[in-house]
Amino acid sequence: MSSASLTVVLSGVQQQLIRYVYSIWLIFGVPGCILDAIIFSRRRLRKISCCN
Repeated sequence: MSSASLTVVLSGVQQQLIRYVYSIWLIFGVPGCILDAIIFSRRRLRKISCCN
């Protein structure tokens, strides 16, 4: 395998990772952060400590 073809293969792998992994990351990450902000903005939940 020549260096040029290896570069083409790695470029294709990079594009696939960006397309699928980042999309999944955004789909689950953004709503998760929004829910965290909503949950921890509640006064009662800020007072509860799991470390006693």
